[in-house]
This record gives sequence, structure tokens and C-alpha cells, in this order.
Amino acid sequence: MQPALAVALASMLTLLVTALAGWELLRAVALAVALHIALTVLASLFTHCTAQIPWLQVGEAAARGVEIALVVLASLTLVEMMRRDDALRSLLAALEPDSKHRDRYLLGASLVGSGALESVASFGTPTTLVGPLLTEAGVSKPRAAASALVGHAPFGAFAAFGVPVLVASEITGRDPADLASGVLLCELPALALLPVIVAHSVDVSPGRLLPVTVGVMTLAAAAVGYALRAPVLTGPLLTFGAVAGFLWYLKLLEDGLSLELHPRAARAVLVYGAAVLTLGAVKSLHLSHVRPWMVLWAAVLAYAAPEWSRVPGHVRTVLSRSWRELVAVVLCLVFGALIAASPLPELLRRYASMPLVAFAVGLVGEMVMGSTTAVMATFSSGTPHPEVTLAGAVCGAASCPYNVAVAAAAVRSHEKRIMRRGLLGTLYLAGVTGPWVTLLWWIGAG
Repeated sequence: MQPALAVALASMLTLLVTALAGWELLRAVALAVALHIALTVLASLFTHCTAQIPWLQVGEAAARGVEIALVVLASLTLVEMMRRDDALRSLLAALEPDSKHRDRYLLGASLVGSGALESVASFGTPTTLVGPLLTEAGVSKPRAAASALVGHAPFGAFAAFGVPVLVASEITGRDPADLASGVLLCELPALALLPVIVAHSVDVSPGRLLPVTVGVMTLAAAAVGYALRAPVLTGPLLTFGAVAGFLWYLKLLEDGLSLELHPRAARAVLVYGAAVLTLGAVKSLHLSHVRPWMVLWAAVLAYAAPEWSRVPGHVRTVLSRSWRELVAVVLCLVFGALIAASPLPELLRRYASMPLVAFAVGLVGEMVMGSTTAVMATFSSGTPHPEVTLAGAVCGAASCPYNVAVAAAAVRSHEKRIMRRGLLGTLYLAGVTGPWVTLLWWIGAG
């Protein structure tokens, strides 16, 4: 085995084992980064290994990590202000959480919210808003975070109006419409069973009605997306299907959503919604002069207006609680850059002609790199099944350290409990998706 490959495998194993063993994520990822660098230096000194630390890529990854940390900090600050203003409670009142179907109401609302935020914006917005909303409703912090993590995962293939699919298309040379259709086909079981998967990941009974209504309407939306062959529209279509299924569920219960919102809550919905839509537009239109952190901080100022003096206090509050998770986000991206520069991606691509291997490449790549788009940019080149790799990546999104760090910062809980529940969701998603893509390959449909 090449020394550089052994270094990559050893550092990856260190991160996964320490994180699952209950280490604080900052300590786990810092150890993995330090171990990777130290072993690379030792290998270059005492073996014939010519591998070097890719300092340029590491610096670029750190810069991206800082930018994403600023986005997450802004989102957490906005949610903290909404919590202090009781805007979150007002939003929950619109869902009538005191109903006898309360748990299923919250399950459906979390699915809709997570899917919508991931499809339009990504950047951790599903966990920074949905998780705190559920905790305000009395859901335990690990369960609230895991609900957002698992619920957003299948929508990640079409995040920010289809960016991961479009990136994979540019790298592989595949027609984006064909690739989007292939990804939808691979994700059908996960989309159909998502309410059940999320419910079992967080120990909630989904009942019989909610999985049917949401599953049927989401599959119907997937069928429309498959027929339209438009990657940019697929994510919003899937979100529309989930929303329609949830509303159908409420209709069958002869219940409904209240539209009476406190002015602060209405303002929060407008500001956060506008920020999310702007984030999606910036990312999908490649508006490089408008950075995502600018959009979220503008939203913070817009919500606080005209009482801008309270913003610094809320920022200090969020930083005092969440600075370790924000630093972990930066280090996760640095670690991903180190793995991307190792021989591991090239080795995995050699065996990716088998669908299960291509699926595992996406899943493991997401666990390490924390970004579906980055996984496709690193691992999809030269692979015959990029759609399968992307399907594997979105399964890993439910428990990758990067997403877990953001979720932990949002609900202020230890990463260990969140990661274990997220990992359960990943196993459920992979358990239905992996065999399905193998079947598609066997019958020649993939």
C-alpha cells in the first residue's frame, strides 16, 4: 500500500472512530487533520513517498470554511433573535402543535421545512432553522437536530436549484437532464419512505396516513421531474410534492394551518424566506460578486431594523455557545481538502464500475468532505455511475461531521447524540437505496 494512501485511510478512520466514540467534534477533526499532516511529513522523510501537504488547497478550503462559518453564524444569530422575540413560538402556533396529532404534525412540518430549505439554499439552513423550531416545540435537542439532518438529506442531490447535479455534469460530460433523471430514479425508495425513515431515526411513530400522503405526492412530483428533465426545477418540484402531501394529510384529518401570525413572526418568515431564495439564486447563477455571508448578514440587519444595537449582543451570545462547532466546520473542510489531494479518490474511481462501490464512494466521500457538491467534484470524474455516487452522497449527508457540527450549534447539544441518530438515518437511507441501485444496474435501467 502506498504510504500516502495509508495516511489518508488512517486519518479518515481516526475521525470516524473518535466522533462516533463521543469525542467533541472539534477535537476529533483537529486530531484527524494533525495526524494526516504529521504522517505525511514522516512518510516523506523516511520512505520514498513524494506526497506533500497541498498547502494551497488547504488554504482555499480554510477560506471556504470561514465563509461558511460566517453564513452559519448569521443564520444562528437570526434564529436567536427570532427565539427572543417569540417569533418561533408564533410559527409553531400556526402548526397547532397542541393537537392530538402533534408529533406527526411536527414530523410533517420538519420534512417540508428541511426539504424546502435544502432545495433552495442549502448552506446548513435546514438545521439552523428546523432544529430550533422543533426544540421550541418541546422535542429533545438530539431528536430535533436529527430530524432536520435526515429530512434534508434526499433533497441534497438537487440543493440550491440543482447545483450538485450541474457540477457533476460539467465534470463527467454527462447531459445534465440525463444525470438528473438518473439521480431521481436512484432516489425513489428514499423519497417514498422518507417520513418513515425520519420517524424511526428520532423514535416517533409516523402513523399510517402521513407516510402515504407525503410519499405519494413526493413520488408524483418526482415523476413530473423525471418527465421534465430539468435539474434546476427538480428540487422545488420535490418540495412542492412534500408540501402537497402534508396539506393533504391535514385535509384528511379535517384540520388545517392557521395563517394568523404575530407581526414579528410574519417579519421573520419574510426576511428568512427572502434570504433563502437569494442564497439559492446566488449559488445557481454563479454570482461571484455576491457572497452568501453578505446575504445572511443583510437578513440579520433587516430583521433587527431599526434596533440594530441589539445585533452585537446576539452575535456574542451565539459565539459563546457555538464557537467550537464553527471552528469544527472550518477544520472539516480542511480535512476534506487533504483527502481530496490524496491517492484515495483515484483508487476508488478504479473500482467504481460496480454500482455498490460507486454508491459507497459517494457515502464515504460525503462523510469525509461534508459537501455533496465537493464529493461530486472530487470523486465523479471518470466514473460510469455518477448518479449512483450522488445518491450515496445524499445518504451520507444525514450524519457527516460537517452537518452534525452545524446541527449541534443550532440546538446546542453534544455532537455524539446527534451523530448517532443521524448515522441511524444514514443506515436506513442506504439500506433502501443501495439494493435499489444494484437492482437498477442488474436490469439495465441505471
